[in-house]
This record gives sequence, structure tokens and C-alpha cells, in this order.
Amino acid sequence: MRICADLTVWIQDELVQRGGRPGSAASRIIDTIKRREWNGKPLQLVVSVQMMDTLRRVLVTHRGADLRYADLYVEAIEDLARIGPEKLDPHLLLTGRERFPIKDREDQGVFAAAMVANVDLLVTSNLRDFLTPECEAIETRTTKGRGGTRRLHVQIHRRPDGGTLIVADPSDAIEWLDEKIEITAKAIRNRYTGHGSLTP
Repeated sequence: MRICADLTVWIQDELVQRGGRPGSAASRIIDTIKRREWNGKPLQLVVSVQMMDTLRRVLVTHRGADLRYADLYVEAIEDLARIGPEKLDPHLLLTGRERFPIKDREDQGVFAAAMVANVDLLVTSNLRDFLTPECEAIETRTTKGRGGTRRLHVQIHRRPDGGTLIVADPSDAIEWLDEKIEITAKAIRNRYTGHGSLTP
């Protein structure tokens, strides 16, 4: 199984590393990636150089990290991809954005990397940024947080190779992990039978 974590997930985990609240859904996703296993299946992290360059820049310009810290953090993530079961090198993942109708430039890069690398699960806290006219979106739950109420959904995208890319919030992904739900379009649809689809 291949997984890609959006920059929002890495940033949330980095906050925990600096002394934030442990046990968040994002941190549990990263811990799962580090174990390289998803419910008994080998788990391969997919990241691109473009994603890591963006993460480095965000850590320095928005999080106040020094460049050396940011470099080490990014290198550790790239090493997770290299030591995964498929030993993927981020420098060999070449992506393009022109085919994917994602408005935000950075999200285009993440989405392209996930599509080109045939990723099964993309985890992000910015679901709306990945909605496309072609994807299937199914409501999962409503959550309450400091920013108010959020309606979460899961997206099912068709990959160029004929497979599916599931895009989900960290809290939904962790629930599937705990409940041992397969990361397939069929299993996800069955999990949320009776919930309506959203329109982008």
C-alpha cells in the first residue's frame, strides 16, 4: 500500500515534536508511516522533492525554524520513503500538474505526486483543496474544534492507471486503521452507506 501525507499533516506532527499535544490523528498517521505497516500490509511513503522543498520553506518562513533544523526534518522524511518496502527515492518522482484541476499550486504538486506514483491513500487536513469535478465525495462526519464545526468527507479519485486514490482527513484515516477497513473504493463506500455525495 502506498500513502502520501499532505504538508498539513507533516506540519501538525512537527508541532507535536516541538512539545504540542501528543496523540493527534496527524501524529498517529506519521507514526504509522514510520512503522511502514498498515494493518499487516507493507506501507510505502510517497513524497516528491517539490513537496519537501515546500515543507522546508514553510518550516523556515512560517514556523520560525532555522534552516539546519528544516533540512534535517526534511531529510528524515525522505529517508522514510527510501527505507520503505519499495525503497522509493523522492528525487526520481517526476510530476506534472497540467492534467489535474487543482487550483492551489502547492496542492497541485501533492496531487500530481500521488497520482503519478499510484498512491492508494492521500491524507490531508485541507480536503476542499483536492475536490475535483470528476471525483466522488462522500460525507463521513461532522467534527467540532477551535475553528468551529467541520463537515468531513472522503474523496475517491480515478488514477491514470485505473486504480483509485482515496483522499481523507487524518481522523477518518485513523478510524479506518483502527477498524481495519481496507483502503479501497468499495470498502469506503460500504463504510458510509446512506451518506450523500458532495459536489465540488
